[in-house]
Amino acid sequence: MDTPNHFNWGSIFAIRISSGGDDVAQEIETETKAQNDLISDLQITLSQAGAGVKNGMKRLNRTIQQSSNHIVHVIVFGLVFFTFVYLWSKLSRK
Repeated sequence: MDTPNHFNWGSIFAIRISSGGDDVAQEIETETKAQNDLISDLQITLSQAGAGVKNGMKRLNRTIQQSSNHIVHVIVFGLVFFTFVYLWSKLSRK
Protein backbone atom coordinates (compact mmCIF):
# COMPACT_ATOMS: atom_id res chain seq x y z
CA MET A 1 0.00 0.00 0.00
CA ASP A 2 1.63 3.20 -1.17
CA THR A 3 1.12 6.51 0.55
CA PRO A 4 0.71 9.62 -1.63
CA ASN A 5 4.29 10.75 -0.84
CA HIS A 6 5.86 7.34 -1.53
CA PHE A 7 7.19 6.62 -5.01
CA ASN A 8 7.28 3.14 -6.43
CA TRP A 9 10.79 3.23 -7.88
CA GLY A 10 10.55 -0.34 -9.12
CA SER A 11 7.78 0.61 -11.52
CA ILE A 12 9.66 3.66 -12.72
CA PHE A 13 12.81 1.63 -13.42
CA ALA A 14 10.79 -1.13 -15.11
CA ILE A 15 9.19 1.44 -17.42
CA ARG A 16 12.60 2.94 -18.22
CA ILE A 17 14.18 -0.43 -18.94
CA SER A 18 11.30 -1.58 -21.12
CA SER A 19 11.41 1.66 -23.12
CA GLY A 20 14.91 0.95 -24.42
CA GLY A 21 18.26 -0.32 -23.19
CA ASP A 22 20.26 2.48 -24.83
CA ASP A 23 18.46 5.14 -22.79
CA VAL A 24 19.16 3.25 -19.58
CA ALA A 25 22.82 2.80 -20.46
CA GLN A 26 23.09 6.51 -21.27
CA GLU A 27 21.42 7.42 -17.96
CA ILE A 28 23.76 5.12 -16.04
CA GLU A 29 26.79 6.58 -17.82
CA THR A 30 25.62 10.14 -17.13
CA GLU A 31 24.96 9.34 -13.47
CA THR A 32 28.35 7.62 -13.14
CA LYS A 33 30.13 10.65 -14.58
CA ALA A 34 28.23 12.98 -12.25
CA GLN A 35 29.09 10.84 -9.22
CA ASN A 36 32.75 10.60 -10.25
CA ASP A 37 32.88 14.39 -10.64
CA LEU A 38 31.30 14.80 -7.21
CA ILE A 39 33.79 12.39 -5.64
CA SER A 40 36.67 14.19 -7.34
CA ASP A 41 35.43 17.55 -6.05
CA LEU A 42 35.05 16.12 -2.55
CA GLN A 43 38.60 14.74 -2.64
CA ILE A 44 39.95 18.14 -3.70
CA THR A 45 37.94 19.84 -0.96
CA LEU A 46 39.17 17.33 1.60
CA SER A 47 42.81 17.83 0.61
CA GLN A 48 42.37 21.62 0.78
CA ALA A 49 40.74 21.30 4.20
CA GLY A 50 43.62 19.10 5.36
CA ALA A 51 46.14 21.68 4.18
CA GLY A 52 44.17 24.41 5.95
CA VAL A 53 44.11 22.43 9.18
CA LYS A 54 47.86 21.78 8.90
CA ASN A 55 48.57 25.50 8.44
CA GLY A 56 46.21 26.35 11.28
CA MET A 57 47.97 23.90 13.58
CA LYS A 58 51.35 25.41 12.69
CA ARG A 59 50.06 28.90 13.47
CA LEU A 60 48.46 27.71 16.71
CA ASN A 61 51.68 25.97 17.78
CA ARG A 62 53.69 29.10 17.02
CA THR A 63 51.21 31.23 19.01
CA ILE A 64 51.35 28.84 21.97
CA GLN A 65 55.15 28.95 21.96
CA GLN A 66 55.12 32.75 21.85
CA SER A 67 52.56 32.83 24.68
CA SER A 68 54.72 30.46 26.71
CA ASN A 69 57.73 32.71 26.20
CA HIS A 70 55.64 35.71 27.24
CA ILE A 71 54.45 33.96 30.40
CA VAL A 72 58.03 32.98 31.29
CA HIS A 73 59.15 36.60 30.83
CA VAL A 74 56.33 37.87 33.08
CA ILE A 75 57.18 35.32 35.80
CA VAL A 76 60.90 36.12 35.66
CA PHE A 77 60.15 39.86 35.78
CA GLY A 78 57.87 39.32 38.79
CA LEU A 79 60.51 37.29 40.64
CA VAL A 80 63.24 39.83 39.93
CA PHE A 81 60.97 42.75 40.85
CA PHE A 82 59.80 41.23 44.16
CA THR A 83 63.36 40.16 45.01
CA PHE A 84 64.49 43.74 44.40
CA VAL A 85 61.64 45.14 46.54
CA TYR A 86 62.39 42.62 49.31
CA LEU A 87 66.12 43.44 49.35
CA TRP A 88 65.40 47.18 49.20
CA SER A 89 63.00 46.94 52.16
CA LYS A 90 65.60 44.96 54.18
CA LEU A 91 68.39 47.42 53.38
CA SER A 92 66.27 50.51 54.03
CA ARG A 93 65.55 49.45 57.65
CA LYS A 94 69.23 49.58 58.63
